[in-house]
Amino acid sequence: MARVSNLRWLPLLLLSALCLFSNATPLATRQPMCTDFTIPVTIHAQNQDLSVVTAPTFNITVDGTFNIFARYCEPQVNLPYHGDILQFLVHGLTYTNKYWTADGWDRNSWVSWASVSGYPTLAIDCLGSGNSSHPDPNLVVQMQAQVETLHRILTLIRSTNSPLPRRYNKIIYAGHSYGSLLGNALVTKYPTDVNVLVLTGYSSSLVTSINATLLPAQITNPSKFGSLPPEYLQFADKEGFRDTFYHVNDYSEDIFELDYSLQGTMATGEVATITQGLVVASGFTGPVYVVTGKYDTLFCNSGGAVDCGTNTAGFLPNTRQLFPAANPFDVAVLDNAGHCWLMHYAGIIGVVKVMGWLTTVGY
Repeated sequence: MARVSNLRWLPLLLLSALCLFSNATPLATRQPMCTDFTIPVTIHAQNQDLSVVTAPTFNITVDGTFNIFARYCEPQVNLPYHGDILQFLVHGLTYTNKYWTADGWDRNSWVSWASVSGYPTLAIDCLGSGNSSHPDPNLVVQMQAQVETLHRILTLIRSTNSPLPRRYNKIIYAGHSYGSLLGNALVTKYPTDVNVLVLTGYSSSLVTSINATLLPAQITNPSKFGSLPPEYLQFADKEGFRDTFYHVNDYSEDIFELDYSLQGTMATGEVATITQGLVVASGFTGPVYVVTGKYDTLFCNSGGAVDCGTNTAGFLPNTRQLFPAANPFDVAVLDNAGHCWLMHYAGIIGVVKVMGWLTTVGY
C-alpha cells in the first residue's frame, strides 16, 4: 500500500508532541467512542491429542459455536486515510481486551493512542478469557481452536455481514505475547486474513517455564472464577507475576498493583500447545513489526541471562526466519522494559514507535 501523501506524517508528529507532555496531560479528553458486544463464532478445528506424548497428533475434533466478547472503538480524531483501516487487538495469557487500555491507565492506553492517530480498533477477549465463552480448557481451548476463532471473526469483518458499523478490507493485527503467537499461527494457515502484523512481547525464542506459581483460578479467586474448571489457571503469587511480566524499577507500582488485581486466566490447553505459534509463515508477504522490551524474560532469555540485544543483532532480528517473505520486516527493542512493556514507563514510547512505523509502511 503506497503512502497517500506527506500528510500521513501528521499523526506521528501529533503523537510525538503529545508524548512530550504526557506526564502533565492525561488522555481522558481524547478517549475514543467505544461499544461492547458479543460475536457468535462457529468453528471447526482439529485440536491436539494431549495424551499422546511422542509426537503432536491432531485428532481431537472441535465443532461448536462460541461467544467472543469484543470492544469496538471509533477514533476521536477523524483521518480519512486511517478510517478504513482496522487495528485488530489480541491479548496475551491471563489478560483480556483491557490489556490494550492498560487496565484503564490512560497514559499507557494503546487504544487511546490509536484513536489519536485516527485508527478504529477492535479488541477481543480470546476464547476462554474474560467475558468470552469458557469451554473445556484442556480439549477445546488450544491454539488450533483459537486460530479458527480469529479466522472466522476476521472473515466476518471483511464481509457484508460484518458485526462492525462498516466492513474493513485493511486490517492490522496487533498481538501481545500469546496474542503474537496466535498471529504467527494465523498467518501461517491463513496468510491473507490480515494485511499487517505487529507482534509485541515476542520473538522466535520462547521460554516454556517460568519462576512463578500457577494454581486453579477457582482457588486463587473463588468469588470471580469459582465456577470455572480447575484447568483454568492464574498466577498465585504477586512476585512471580512481577518477575514474569515486569522489569525492575521501570514501571509504576500503582499500575502493577492494578494489573495484578485484574488478572484473568490461562487454560492448560493454551499452555500445552503454545509452541504452535512459533512456525514459519512462508506465505505472509505483508509488513511485520516486532516490538519487545529489552528485558523480556519469556522471549529473550538465554540460560537465565535476559537481554533482547539490539535492533540489528539478537533475539528480535533472528525472528526474521519465521517471516521470510515479509516486506518489510522490522524490529524495535525497547530499553528499560520487560515483557508487558505497555505497562511500563516505556509504553508510550513503544506505542508511538508502532504508530509511526505503520505510517512508514503505508498504513
